[in-house]
Order: sequence, then C-alpha cells, then structure tokens
Amino acid sequence: MNYRKAETRKSHTARLVRLTVTAVLLLPVLTVCAFAEETGGAVEVVNNLTNYVATIFKSIGVLACLFAGAQFATSLQSHDPSQRTTSIMIFLGGLFFYFMPEILALIGVQV
Repeated sequence: MNYRKAETRKSHTARLVRLTVTAVLLLPVLTVCAFAEETGGAVEVVNNLTNYVATIFKSIGVLACLFAGAQFATSLQSHDPSQRTTSIMIFLGGLFFYFMPEILALIGVQV
C-alpha cells in the first residue's frame, strides 16, 4: 500500500516538473510584442475611459439624488425625522458624486 502512495507521489511530481518545463520553454515562443501607435492612441483611450468613469459617477449621483428626493417626500408624509436625515445625507452624497470630476479638477487632479 505504501508502494502505491510513493508511486503516485512520484507520478504527480514528474507531471508537475514536465508541466513547469513545458511552460518555461513555451513562454518565449508565445510572447507577442505590442507596439503603441504614434498618433497618441493610448492617451486617447485613457481619456475616453476617464470620461466614461466620470459619466458613470454623474449617473450614480443623479440616481442617488432622485432616490433621496423620494425618500424625503416619504419622510415628510410619515413624520419620520431619522428617515429625513438619511435622505438629506443621501442627497448630499449624490451631489458629491455628481460634481466629483469638478471637485477633482479644483483640487488639482487631472481628470
């Protein structure tokens, strides 16, 4: 019984060694060089991604403000001061999200 365990360990070790050697030998063969465009394509892609993320943040801010408005109206109807406070905090958070790109530009972060 111990003989089988030793053989199983040897076969697993041999398989692992073969896999590692194959990966190391194939690594230089399977690499591909990627060259950037000379027209500033990478910068344009980063700018587009930044604009996309800023749009997502603005959308989240608008949705949070709308939700806070509905929650505030509900709190006025039910006379619940804690819900009113929560809705005001959500509204301020939504404003922060909406104006985040402008706030970052004001403190000097390039967006």
